[in-house]
Amino acid sequence: MEEIWKDLLGYEEGYQISNLGKLRSKERIVDYGWKKANRPSKILSFREGKYGYLYTIISINKIRKTVKPHRLVALNFIPNPLNLPEVNHIDGNKLNNAFWNLEWSSSKDNIRHAYNT
Repeated sequence: MEEIWKDLLGYEEGYQISNLGKLRSKERIVDYGWKKANRPSKILSFREGKYGYLYTIISINKIRKTVKPHRLVALNFIPNPLNLPEVNHIDGNKLNNAFWNLEWSSSKDNIRHAYNT
């Protein structure tokens, strides 16, 4: 399957997300105040959080934000015409953040699916 990269919505100048759940920073110049530095592009690593979901921290203009790859993939690759609030892992594996394993879900359906899997 071909990996497709898109600029991360809201962070277009600094990050890209792939349809397979990878996150990378874009090459850019960072102003630290006392100096400017060229930051090369790199794939970011994730940590596993308390409830089993992966997360990492991104930063633009000194503002840090914790992000989860399953939400980023869903927001950037999966249409949500019913405006459902949650992202469900179809196979129940919270570490599998490929677009084909994710779907938008209501809270009730997400809980039901977690119980059944």
